[in-house]
Formats: sequence, C-alpha cells, structure tokens
Amino acid sequence: MRELLGIVAEKFGAKKVTGIEIDDWVVDNANDNVAINHCEVTEMLLGTSETLDGYTNDYFDVILANIHREVILNDLNAYLRVLKPNGLIIISGLQTIDLQLVNSVCLEKSLEKIAENTRNEWGVLGYLKK
Repeated sequence: MRELLGIVAEKFGAKKVTGIEIDDWVVDNANDNVAINHCEVTEMLLGTSETLDGYTNDYFDVILANIHREVILNDLNAYLRVLKPNGLIIISGLQTIDLQLVNSVCLEKSLEKIAENTRNEWGVLGYLKK
C-alpha cells in the first residue's frame, strides 16, 4: 500500500504526485490502485533515488520517504536536492531506535525539525528545508 501516500496526496489536492519504488510488482500494483481510485496526477515509477537525477533542483514541495534507516541516510542528499526551499520532508518507516541517528544527520544538513511521533516500535520525523 505504498502508493496510498500518493493517492491520499492527490485526493487532498496535490497537483502532481510522483512515487518511486524499487520493486516492479509494487509499481504495477500501485498503478492499478491509482487507476481504481481515479487518480489523474499520480504516477508510480520503478527506480531508486537515482531516478531523481532526471528532476531539476528544488522541484518538489513535499517528499514523503517511507524507508528504513540505511536507505534514508544513503539517499537523503538526493531528496534534499530536489526539495524546494521551505519544502517539507516527512520520513517514516523508522524504528524508534533509529530516530536519534536520523535526526542528528538531518540537523547536520540544516533541516528544521517540526515533528516527531512514535507508536509502538515505529517513528516518523518531519523537517523543513531552510
């Protein structure tokens, strides 16, 4: 249900939604769900953070990254390159034991922390790009 974030974003008024997934089955399933939900501005792409190389700097207003710690730490610079100034990045899919490490890296990159929430063993962090 990873495409759920994109579908919800479109339903809440996003003018363009791009999802990137590394698993081709997930992309096919996501595109089916996008069609079932009559989404017109949501696209799901097969790829990695390298897929963002095709996007200009400061392209996205919001980035939702539902990824485990190793990937977010490896790919954070790629996400920040395409995130607009004052843009929002929400990082979820983190175990609570990883929140402090991810937070310290984000703060080193001059992101402004605006949210943190946990439930059971999982957490989410939110930042503004200054």
